[in-house]
Parts: sequence; structure tokens; C-alpha cells
Amino acid sequence: MPEPQNRNRHELCLRECQKGEISGVKEVVSFDTESIRLDTVCGRLQIRGHELHIGELSLETGHISLSGTVDSIQYMKGGNAKTEQRKLWQRLLR
Repeated sequence: MPEPQNRNRHELCLRECQKGEISGVKEVVSFDTESIRLDTVCGRLQIRGHELHIGELSLETGHISLSGTVDSIQYMKGGNAKTEQRKLWQRLLR
């Protein structure tokens, strides 16, 4: 498990498309059994699949472990949860 001083280091390890560990996580944006969205030190990370579960979560160390069937992994630059929430509120209040 990563040490707290390594929180700015991002690593993603996926074994057999079913078990994985991610470090450098700043925030869990959303998750359900088909999608996990995270803000990492390298940008927004979206994991899609089936029967996805977060097993271990420590935002103090920035570490997450996950299980399930992973179909895709996608990084998106520029977005973060606070910006998306602000945009949502702006659209709702129009």
C-alpha cells in the first residue's frame, strides 16, 4: 500500500481485467456496479465494466482497490468534481 508521502504519485495496476489497485486518487466522483469515476493526480479516470466494487478506499493515502470485470479505462484531462458540480448547478438555476 502506498505511503502518505507518495500521494502525488499515480499508479494503476490491473490483473486479468478483474482486480486492480490505483494510487494517486484525490477524490471518488461517483461509482456504481458499471462505472467508477475518480479524480487522480493525472486527471479524471473513468473505469467501466460489470459488477465493479471498491474493496479498499483510503483517501488519506490516495489508494483504492477494486474488483469486477473491467471493460475500459479512460483518462480525461481538465475536469474535476467541483467544476462539474458548479456547471450542474448553473444549468439547473437557469
